[in-house]
Amino acid sequence: MVLIVAHPTTDPCGLPPTAPFIPNNACALTSLLTAVPEANGDRQTGSCYFRPPKSAVKKSSSRAQFGHQQERPTDSPSTPRIKKELKLRTVYGLLACLAVTLGVYLVNVPAASATGVVSNGIAWTDDLNPVPHPPGIIEFCTMGVVGTDFLGNKIGISAAHCVDDAPDGAPVYRYAPTGPREHIGNIVYRSPGGGTGVDWVVIRLNADAVLTSNGPSARVDGIGAPNPVGPHCKDGAGTGVHCGAITSQNTTRFYSNAQSGGGDSGGPVLQNNTEIVGMVRGFDTALFAFEYIKFAAVLDGINAQPNPVGRGFVVTNN
Repeated sequence: MVLIVAHPTTDPCGLPPTAPFIPNNACALTSLLTAVPEANGDRQTGSCYFRPPKSAVKKSSSRAQFGHQQERPTDSPSTPRIKKELKLRTVYGLLACLAVTLGVYLVNVPAASATGVVSNGIAWTDDLNPVPHPPGIIEFCTMGVVGTDFLGNKIGISAAHCVDDAPDGAPVYRYAPTGPREHIGNIVYRSPGGGTGVDWVVIRLNADAVLTSNGPSARVDGIGAPNPVGPHCKDGAGTGVHCGAITSQNTTRFYSNAQSGGGDSGGPVLQNNTEIVGMVRGFDTALFAFEYIKFAAVLDGINAQPNPVGRGFVVTNN
């Protein structure tokens, strides 16, 4: 029996509507602009018309609209000048109205924020906002490693059981105790069988993410294989760094007395200080040892996938 130490328990929410407020009576124009998108989750649909309410548009005679110009004889020498002046005033009025209206629109557009630095060891989650959990359930997991694939995509790798309740394509977020949280990427795919398989997930990080080898507590800049006689250290966002020795292993797992706990799932296991050799999975009650996923098995699984994203993974080294 394997006890999985930590994983989020609810599906991630879609982003709330963020459409800017645009007053319908911003200008007394029948239709100044059309097809202005309004946000609908992560899609852009709909249109917005700058149209005054019907009550604001009153029927009037040409005399009321244009003052005294109609009283002038059509052959008056000043008629062309007045018509030109009125046309200019109309154009200037429309331009001013357009500027004011667009100003209102632009001021209310939420500014795009950069993803910022993403590294191994950071806490992440598939929940946009904090949600209640039963006692003992931790809401976040740990990023195992970051790097790039052969296509140049920015990639993060962690444990699949962290997203057993989220579909491929779902967003993931940098964990914070209070929300809303910062979107850092999306799930691409996971190991066959999800959390019950080899137990890895590939996350395509946002294109503007800044990748670094230096995590909050450890540096990861290479890939190695677990040494059965050498010490290794695990880093997790839940319990920090703990070191130990391998007690047993198989083709996809190794077991150790290096302690891990809630929130550490997916975190890196290191040898030779900075080489990732595995990721945190849980605790095996039968072996009474902490269970870790061999990183070589993770890469073998990723490179065997039909989806090219993630293949040829290279750890960030900077």
